[in-house]
Amino acid sequence: MALVGTGTWNAIAYGNGKYVAVGDGGWIAYSTNGVDWTQKQIGTNSWDDIVYNSQYNIFVAVGLGNYIVIFL
Repeated sequence: MALVGTGTWNAIAYGNGKYVAVGDGGWIAYSTNGVDWTQKQIGTNSWDDIVYNSQYNIFVAVGLGNYIVIFL
C-alpha cells in the first residue's frame, strides 16, 4: 500500500476506478491512481475495514462502536 500521510491504515478497497483506505482516528483516504491521495477525517473512531459493492457502486466502511459509513 502507498504511504499516505502519517496515520495508521487498517484496510483498503478498490472499485469503479477508485482506491479507498480507512484507518485510525476517523481518517479515510481516496485515490484514483494509488499515488496521489486525498485525506478526510470522518468522526474520531477508528475504521477497521472497507469493502466495495459493485452491485450498488458503493464503498462501505465499518468501525469501532458499531459505526458504518457508505461512500459513493
